[in-house]
Amino acid sequence: LENIKDAIRLHVNDRLENGEEVPQTQSVSLTSLE
Repeated sequence: LENIKDAIRLHVNDRLENGEEVPQTQSVSLTSLE
């Protein structure tokens, strides 16, 4: 799960550095399968 958080953080930072808009959301759904 920590790798997913890092990947999202890097993606958002990259978009912000390129001047792209990062949409905000109020809720997030996560499904986990084993």
